[in-house]
Amino acid sequence: MEKQFIDFLGSSRIDRIRCAFETRKGQVARIVVVQYETLLHGKWTPVVRYDTAHGFFHRDVYIIGEKGHLKEFVFRATLEKALTYAIHDIRHNWQRYKFAFLEMDDDKEKI
Repeated sequence: MEKQFIDFLGSSRIDRIRCAFETRKGQVARIVVVQYETLLHGKWTPVVRYDTAHGFFHRDVYIIGEKGHLKEFVFRATLEKALTYAIHDIRHNWQRYKFAFLEMDDDKEKI
């Protein structure tokens, strides 16, 4: 069964966490996405994403204005712990992630 939610972060409603995962018999079977997104130029833009694509739990850190991203392996013993970790990390660090993301932009004046 797939479960999903979107929650806004902060009071401006331009930052959000989007989460989708699958469960089987009450256990997390797959993390589809846990992603921090910010609204830039009228479009939801990914900043940090966790998922289990490629067969392992990892974090993708996006670089503004680029199509690529940095991939980091993140070890957690179970998918339940991985899901909890990803949600907690984004909820507590989204402002830091956003600052770093925007600092990478050479064209900040246009944002």
